[in-house]
Amino acid sequence: MAKNITVYGTGSWDTFTQKGIEYFRFRKSYGTETKCFTGRTKKDVLEKIKKFEDNPQNRNQLATLKVPFAKYANECALEFARIRRVATPPSGQRSALLHLQDSLLGKTQLGSVNPAILSDFLFSMSKNGYARKTINEDFSFIKRCLQCAVDKKILSSNPADKVAPLREDEVEKPTKVVSSLELDDIQKLLAEAKRLNTEEFRINGEPGTPVYGVNADIVCFLFYTGLRIGECLALTWEDIEITDGQMSFLKITTSLKEGEDEEGNYTLYRGTTKTQSSKRIVSLCKQAQEILQKQKEAHPSSKSTDFVFVSNENTPIYRRNVNRTLQSMLKRAQCKNQTATVHWLRHSYGSYLISNGADVYAVSKLMGHSSIKVTENVYLDLLSKSSQKTSDIFEKLSPGA
Repeated sequence: MAKNITVYGTGSWDTFTQKGIEYFRFRKSYGTETKCFTGRTKKDVLEKIKKFEDNPQNRNQLATLKVPFAKYANECALEFARIRRVATPPSGQRSALLHLQDSLLGKTQLGSVNPAILSDFLFSMSKNGYARKTINEDFSFIKRCLQCAVDKKILSSNPADKVAPLREDEVEKPTKVVSSLELDDIQKLLAEAKRLNTEEFRINGEPGTPVYGVNADIVCFLFYTGLRIGECLALTWEDIEITDGQMSFLKITTSLKEGEDEEGNYTLYRGTTKTQSSKRIVSLCKQAQEILQKQKEAHPSSKSTDFVFVSNENTPIYRRNVNRTLQSMLKRAQCKNQTATVHWLRHSYGSYLISNGADVYAVSKLMGHSSIKVTENVYLDLLSKSSQKTSDIFEKLSPGA
């Protein structure tokens, strides 16, 4: 009988005497509870353990304790998404799940996760070159998953409570590589956006009509404003400030997100920006103003709460479609880089401003970075080149001046 019984974890045996009779006792922890099983013989005790562990409710808890942590974290992420009524977990949680996948922590059973394993995971990420922000965001998600197990009384305590997030001096800061297009590619892209259908080259319209439509306008607008794609697609006409009859600047307060409505249908909705500092004012250059005016003329009956960028049928724009349009434009324009994504346009905006001598503090505010240090870290290489150019100015001074 005893050989066929599978017992999770370990326990302790002892004996006690009651009314002159000796009994065997086995103490064992199950999640938040410690159970005691007693009997006249060890066989009696083991049969009681088996009966307890064969109970469906108890077995489910035990099975959860045996689940690899990476699998349990994935289940938590899906549960968190359902609570928020969105289709998929946010990108940060999806990244954390990828980092857990082949790690020791990810392979460890939920019931065996301890502070030492958690700490080793954080430092292993640091050795692999991940930034402190990424590491601590992963840790925050992991801690939340473990707390979920505590709330469900699967674990008695949260082992992450005994682990501190990594300090700045504990992480090697990797130099962030900025993914931006070269100026030559930008110029080709902006020219390609104006391509018209001809008798010899027709894509999806009559001769004389634009090849790419509103998606090309969005591509150009992203470069001229440095917005994130979600911020751009969430713009409504009330977000545009008009001064002296001119569209002068944007008020960035929301971001367009994809998820599920209360009935489970896939939908688009205006959500929060990436961070609190992402809420900002962005001034409009002449080219950006012209793009907005074009949208206004295309949809003259738009209300103040309507989206600025919409399809010909007045429906919202999906970011994946903008990405597809960008890929087509890059290839047809024969750009050097033909695999860039729309986020590259945001960095191209920042790179262009920094390269042309814009104040780094102003660029930081325009891009909605949490601090000027973030901007300096992202554009460190460009800033060092700019400083070198500045130092060259002094070489023009004559010794006798």
